[in-house]
Amino acid sequence: MLLEGHHHSTQLIHYKGVEFVLSHIKAHYSSCADLLSYNSNQNISRSANRFIKIEKSMIDEITKTFSHQNDSNLIIQTPIRKLNNYHDMYKNNVELILFLKVSMKKLNNKSLSAFLSYWVAALQIENDEMSKYL
Repeated sequence: MLLEGHHHSTQLIHYKGVEFVLSHIKAHYSSCADLLSYNSNQNISRSANRFIKIEKSMIDEITKTFSHQNDSNLIIQTPIRKLNNYHDMYKNNVELILFLKVSMKKLNNKSLSAFLSYWVAALQIENDEMSKYL
């Protein structure tokens, strides 16, 4: 949901479909966080950590700005994948980025699309950096 001030009144706008997108991001984040807790490998580990930090910030901002549910009440509807290595994480990241790009078009909401495009670009940069070390 988005709160917009309008002549001292507050208008509440709910963006349909954002919980579905948020569910996908949270499932991906959980998969990656599990992998990072078990692996440590210098440059690739730093890139992977930056990716999930951006992803966590994205989850928090989407929840705060667009979702009518608070973060703790959102049920992850997307299955959490078991990632065995950084190659799996990279492929999963590519799928998430593609999913977000398609979702931005499907949601057909300029405000939400502009908001997501910033985060998608940041995720893409970190995933490209990660690919250098694979």
